[in-house]
Amino acid sequence: MSKENLIFKLDNLEYQIHYLQGTIDNFQPRLPHTSKLYNVKGRKNQKRLQQKLSSLNEKKLLQEINSLKVTILDNKIHNAEKHLTKNFQKAITDDIRKNIESSDTTVDEFINSIIISKLLKLTRGRVMKMVNQRQLDSIPNWYGNHEFEQIWKDKTNKKNPSHVWNELVMKIDGAAKFVSSTMNNGKVKEIISTYENGINVLLGIAIKEAKQLEKKEVIEEESDGEEEVSKSEDDDDEEDDDEENISIEDDLVPDQDIDEETLKQYDTLLADSDGDSETEGGIALDNDINYNEVTDEEPSDDEDGSTEKKYNLPQLMNGYYSGDEEEASDLDEHEEKLVREQTKAPEKKNRRGQRARRRIWAQKYGREANHVQREIEEKKNEREKRQREYEERVEKRAAKQAKLDKVNANLIPIANAKKMGGNYSGSSIGITSKETVHKSVNENHPSWVAKKQAEEKLKNAKFAGKKITFD
Repeated sequence: MSKENLIFKLDNLEYQIHYLQGTIDNFQPRLPHTSKLYNVKGRKNQKRLQQKLSSLNEKKLLQEINSLKVTILDNKIHNAEKHLTKNFQKAITDDIRKNIESSDTTVDEFINSIIISKLLKLTRGRVMKMVNQRQLDSIPNWYGNHEFEQIWKDKTNKKNPSHVWNELVMKIDGAAKFVSSTMNNGKVKEIISTYENGINVLLGIAIKEAKQLEKKEVIEEESDGEEEVSKSEDDDDEEDDDEENISIEDDLVPDQDIDEETLKQYDTLLADSDGDSETEGGIALDNDINYNEVTDEEPSDDEDGSTEKKYNLPQLMNGYYSGDEEEASDLDEHEEKLVREQTKAPEKKNRRGQRARRRIWAQKYGREANHVQREIEEKKNEREKRQREYEERVEKRAAKQAKLDKVNANLIPIANAKKMGGNYSGSSIGITSKETVHKSVNENHPSWVAKKQAEEKLKNAKFAGKKITFD
């Protein structure tokens, strides 16, 4: 027997209550099929859906939602408690068992109290997280009336987390270490993680956290963009400051009489130094090293002193971006146009139907059309088949009649036998007359005749018994 999907049912009920309250835009379903169920296509489906939604009762829906949430929570608690109990019973040692039994509680009660207190803390922590984040105004009524909340409020309850820790775990030797090591077990962690995920789905935390992460990513991207803009502005400001400093230093340097030829030489030297810095990726030479001693060979006068510039361009498969936004947009549009032209599928022709094509062929070719010739051939084959079957039936009947004639060759009809003056009976010539046939049909069966005679004898029988008198 298949289990009912309670989460899907809860989604449907919450969609209906949001529809009645007019807050459908704020509703995020837990399952993707829920939105498909209410976003139907077709007039009939939409009309049926509107009729169903118009007949809803808000008070009844709220009661169903609360009871369903309690049922889901109880199922998850029962499932987690069952699996955790097995793992705790396997992990418990003889020493811990003796220490527990020496106290006022039993081993089963101890394990159950530890598990319930742990699940209670996890569940209430998730509920209070939604309250603190203002996703809920207060603790919902369905959880406020639950057993977990009553245990939490009653500090003297044996399953209250503070009571379990102070009055149970701390007063038993080795119990704290046992609880800690068991809770860190891989299987126990997996069970607790599964329970937490189930509570998140029940409360809708997973959906809301995902939306918050998306908003956070968008905000981070916007902040990164603002930081880049601010950095670029700071760099521009620094460059402006450098230019101002340079101009101030130039103003402080006294004017000197310098020849134009010497200035041209310095210009060429400055240009060469710029080229070297570009080829070497901006690496400056170390002034402490004498490069004339380090190098073995010096370039000859015949060699060309100009070196080819090397550019560290991106790989071709990644494309190249020059930095100009207008040029990049033009390139993107051009590439998109090329992709559309290359991947453009051929337009599908509107082909005529079979009957329309046959009418055209019949008008064009007449009886010579292929489909007309096939029809004529099929009719011809059908006629030949029927003729062949008819001839076979005639041959069978003729053969059967010939066989009968051969068997009855020596029989003489009654009329001919009377004309010849012979005294032939019907049985002697193998022919039964109609009179005898009707007579045999009207006569009763011998068994019926005997039965009737016996009944008549019983009716006419006289009493032949003896009279017995009792004293």
